[in-house]
Amino acid sequence: MDTCDRIIISSRAYNAILSETSDKISTETGGILLGRVIGRIWFIIESIDPGPNSVFEISHFEYDTEYVNYLAKVLSKQYKEGLAVLGLWHRHPGSLDTFSHADDITNSEFVRLSGIGAISALVNIDPVLRLTIYHVTLPLKYNKLSFEVNDSLISENLLEYKYFSAKKSSFRFVEVDPIKPKKSKLFTSIKGIFGTKKIIEAL
Repeated sequence: MDTCDRIIISSRAYNAILSETSDKISTETGGILLGRVIGRIWFIIESIDPGPNSVFEISHFEYDTEYVNYLAKVLSKQYKEGLAVLGLWHRHPGSLDTFSHADDITNSEFVRLSGIGAISALVNIDPVLRLTIYHVTLPLKYNKLSFEVNDSLISENLLEYKYFSAKKSSFRFVEVDPIKPKKSKLFTSIKGIFGTKKIIEAL
C-alpha cells in the first residue's frame, strides 16, 4: 500500500539537483534525498551530491558511499528536527524515464530497509531538464507522483536549523553528554545496496 500522496521539494534541494546535473552534463550522475515524512506527505529538504570519488560514465554511475554517508550525517545534525534518508535520484541518458533491472534491484533493497517505501527519481535532458519522481513499494511497484518546489509549503519547523535561528537572530547551545551522546534513530542502516558497501549508515 502506498504511503505517499504528495511530494514537496525545497528550493535548496531542487537547485542542488539542477546544479549536479548541469555539472555532469555529459555523463550519468545522481544524489541522495534527505527530508521528513509527515502523514502521507514527503518533504525533500536536501539533496546530497554523489561525491568526488563517484564513477561517472555515459550509461553508468556509482556513488562515493563513504562521502555520502558522512555528508548525510553532517546535514541531518544541522536541522532542529533532523533529516532522514527518503530516497535517491539519478540521471538517465536521453529520454529513458523508466528504471533498468539494476535500478529495480537497488530500489527494492532501499524500500525493504526503509519500511515505508522510498522515493526514486529520474532526471532526463531531452533537451530540457525533466524530473520524474516515483514512490516505490514492495512487492516492487512504482507510483509516479507529481511534485511541487515551494518553500512556503514546508513547515518552518522542518527548515529550522538546530543551533541558529535566523528569525530570532540568535545562537543557542544544546547540551550534549560528552560521555554518552545520544544516537539519532532517523537513519536506517542500508547495507548491500551498492555491492558490499553501505549507502547510508545508522547514526
